[in-house]
Amino acid sequence: MNGKLGSLVLSTLILANMFAFAFVVQLGEASFLTIHIRIDGSVEPATLLIQRHGDLYVLTGNIKVTLDNDGLVVERDNVVLDGAGYTIKGEKLLSYPKGICLSGRTNVTIRNVKVSSFYQGIFLNNTSKSRVVEDSLSDNSEGIRFYRSSCNDVLSSAIEANDKSIAIYYSSNNTIFANGIRNNSDGILLVDSTDCSIVDNDLTTCNRDGICLVASSNNRMIRNNISANAANGIRLDSSSNNEISENNIAANRESGIVVWDDSNHNTIVGNNFTANKHCGIVLSGTLGLYGSSHCIISENRITANTAEGIDLVGSSNNRVTGNLVAENRIGLSLTNSSNNSVYHNNLMNNTDQISTWKSTNFWDNGVEGNYWSTYLGSDPDADGIGDSPYVRDENDTDFHPLMNPYILGDVNHDAKVNIIDICAIAEALGTEPGDRRWNPHADLDENGMIDIADVVMAARRFRTEFEYL
Repeated sequence: MNGKLGSLVLSTLILANMFAFAFVVQLGEASFLTIHIRIDGSVEPATLLIQRHGDLYVLTGNIKVTLDNDGLVVERDNVVLDGAGYTIKGEKLLSYPKGICLSGRTNVTIRNVKVSSFYQGIFLNNTSKSRVVEDSLSDNSEGIRFYRSSCNDVLSSAIEANDKSIAIYYSSNNTIFANGIRNNSDGILLVDSTDCSIVDNDLTTCNRDGICLVASSNNRMIRNNISANAANGIRLDSSSNNEISENNIAANRESGIVVWDDSNHNTIVGNNFTANKHCGIVLSGTLGLYGSSHCIISENRITANTAEGIDLVGSSNNRVTGNLVAENRIGLSLTNSSNNSVYHNNLMNNTDQISTWKSTNFWDNGVEGNYWSTYLGSDPDADGIGDSPYVRDENDTDFHPLMNPYILGDVNHDAKVNIIDICAIAEALGTEPGDRRWNPHADLDENGMIDIADVVMAARRFRTEFEYL
């Protein structure tokens, strides 16, 4: 009887200890050196903090990593790590620990996990086709680092209060989409990386640039909110053939975008640059040399910036067309910058419309120029083009100033796109210069031919009227 009673007491104690351990696990009080998901799928050391269901691994509590070690190392492909909202936390001492490390991996998903106090929160090294989804990265030296990794995604994650939010080195075809990237020292950094997409992110209140590209080409930055950063919204350094479009770039303490040191063939289209503390757009280089060329700056709203709306220094052969440049200290400034094509812009209520030095540029396309709110000429023939040029000096003359603000598709220059414009294009359809029905104002894409593409461009803006601010 005493033996049976002793066994019962022992069993009760064992169950109580198991319950207590499970309770400790749920409270996240267990500490580890490093946990590995091995190539055979096993978890080492074995712990109730990670439950395995086939190739799905789910955290059941918080993980505390001691002595500056890596947190979780994934050595198996085709797995999902679901953090279930729990935290992997390090000590961030003197070495370079990683919260979650993927090295040489393929098709790994890391979702809904909080990672803090590591050198790198999540490290992707030679890793491809993997995803970081709805995670939280904070208080790391680098929230996420890519190194020689391709075709990975960072989606809908909160990346806040790190030194660098996302650092991408020697990597390609990665997508950074719909993340909240706030209060980091640096925003997103790309070094020698190509074909990456940075789309629909909120990049705000960084201590330096919101996005910085160094020697990185063929990347896309689209529909991001890049605001209130302590340096520039975007900086391109020796980075060419990038697309910057449809971003809101506002209230940064330096410039909206700086295109620096031979960053050529970049496209800056359809962005909003407003209330930046220096310039809206800068193309320049070291010592005013090594500026950028063959860039397209088009259809941007560039308003209320403290200095220049657009500032070109040592930068030639660029195209500046269709922009609203309003209420800046200087609308357009060109220094040692020649052979730029500047037309179809609306320059309105800038303290000084243009400033040039040692620069000779084209201020119209031979048919249409810019709209200048300070133009005092007249239009006796009522064709919407001023009959006298807008002259700043002998090198700065718009020979075809517009009487009303420019809108793409507005063939008769009355600041709206309607059936009259569509009919004018239709009447000239199929013509080229020299044809009797040729109308240069109807050649919207300026390809020397009036075709269905011109009709489509006007139709997309049908019933549009010019709006100022």
